[in-house]
Amino acid sequence: GIRRRIKKEFGDKYVPEKPRYYKSKVKNAQEAHEAIRPAGMEFPRPSELRGQLNPRELKLYELIWKRTIACQMPEAHIQQTTVDVKGGSALFRATGKVIEFDGFLRVYPRFAAKTNGNGQDNGDEAVTLPTLNVGDALKANELITQPHTTKPPARFTEASLIKELEVLGIGRPSTYAAIIETILRREYVFKRGTALIPTFVAYAVVKLMQRHFERLVDPEFTAQMEDDLDAISRGEAERTPYLKDFYFGEDGWEGLEKLIKQDIDPREMCTIEIGRDKDGNEINVRIGKYGPFLERGEDRAKFPDSLAPDELTVEKAEECFANEANGNKELGHDTLTGEPVFLLNGRFGPYVQLGERSDDKKAPKPKQKSLLPGMEPGDVTLDVAQEILRLPRELGVHPERGETIVADLGRYGPYLKCGTDSRSLTNADSILEIDLKRAVEIYSQEKKAGRFSRTTQALRELGTHPDRPGVNLKIFNGRFGPYITDGSVNVSVPRGSTVEELTMEEAVSLYEQKLLAGPAKTRGRKKTAASDTTTKKTTKKTVKKVTAKRTAAKRTGVKKSTRKKTSR
Repeated sequence: GIRRRIKKEFGDKYVPEKPRYYKSKVKNAQEAHEAIRPAGMEFPRPSELRGQLNPRELKLYELIWKRTIACQMPEAHIQQTTVDVKGGSALFRATGKVIEFDGFLRVYPRFAAKTNGNGQDNGDEAVTLPTLNVGDALKANELITQPHTTKPPARFTEASLIKELEVLGIGRPSTYAAIIETILRREYVFKRGTALIPTFVAYAVVKLMQRHFERLVDPEFTAQMEDDLDAISRGEAERTPYLKDFYFGEDGWEGLEKLIKQDIDPREMCTIEIGRDKDGNEINVRIGKYGPFLERGEDRAKFPDSLAPDELTVEKAEECFANEANGNKELGHDTLTGEPVFLLNGRFGPYVQLGERSDDKKAPKPKQKSLLPGMEPGDVTLDVAQEILRLPRELGVHPERGETIVADLGRYGPYLKCGTDSRSLTNADSILEIDLKRAVEIYSQEKKAGRFSRTTQALRELGTHPDRPGVNLKIFNGRFGPYITDGSVNVSVPRGSTVEELTMEEAVSLYEQKLLAGPAKTRGRKKTAASDTTTKKTTKKTVKKVTAKRTAAKRTGVKKSTRKKTSR
């Protein structure tokens, strides 16, 4: 049907002598599904269906139709010419091409006009060179300079990583999705847009494997292992001898049994060298229990999770050490208790602490308070730290309710509490400065029902979704951190990404991934009262039956247990 359509549309010379067949280069590829093609055997042109399909359907059909027709057309013949022109000590180069036979490019007229000869679009119009002979003298009418900067190799994306695995012969089409999911789940990589950025955890794992299990991460060994496993699955080889050789060893392979008994220093494997500072001190990244951190002698410092390994230079590391030094210091002594006041950096951010922590586990822990929202460690003085540590503050008694109003800093930010009635404070009201009068005004306002009752203001308005008109994306601050929303679908901003630096492209990628994932699965649903009643009745009946059977067993002298488990 395709060949008839090609002959009808473009003529005999565009019909190859034999049908073209394609075969995947991937070993044991599970090619059970046919490619998408137009239905039937007529393959009508897209223009013939104009009016029967809406614009979006017509574009999709045209895409499928062109690829289907082109796959059975002959190759294009393109002559590409390169001319070197010498001008003094400089060398200029001109490149042009002539399409001798357009072949399958006939289906893509716009594509044929700007191809570089390799079937790839270079974005430039075709250049036709005049007839030139070696040794001809040319006159330069004009010289135009244009800057050109080379780019480093692009990072792997999911698609390019799978393509590389195919080239190496590692994995199968049925396992590629699991491979990508595994490296993301184990945090060997994280996504920045569509790019896969390796983490320091991945560097430590690779260092361990290459140092002590070199053969297991050799691509050739892995590819050969896949072939051996395929042979076993086809019944061409036995699995027991293969597993025995793999574990106990064979010619040239000492076996997994000896490898796992090696003496491995975990500290060495979890240490990645960054460089040396101006004083010659070695700076390393250590992989700890709570993630990677910087180490320089006895100094420790954190760095942003979104920082790629190639971006962590010595200068950036020294900056992190400087920030850590400013965030861990003694501010002075409290004027009431005389105990020292510290500004510290914890796992969940900077905080202030009253008194020193004791080594005795039974001793009471010192009082700690997180910094107020939006407050930087550099803004915290001894007076500010003491005011934070004085929280909760009693503002006074509500004139109408007769209960004390208290201002405090909780898990979800600053709030007021009067009896059992709590009200969240917005950024306009400072928890350290609010007075009784302002608190009474807040309580005079009607409290809206709902989980997110307070009026929140968007941290940032990203704009309209490029592919979904009418969908406006904004970033709000929620109880678990900032999130992107269109009003109904919420997606968290990745850990380590800042609201200011998040691009529209990254936000759209996160939003689309959330739509594809669908609603989150619930761990369990509460049963209705009716179902509870039914279950209770059923359980009672079952218990009665079990009791009756056990009684009958005793009467007849049967020793076999007839107890049945009842589950709800």
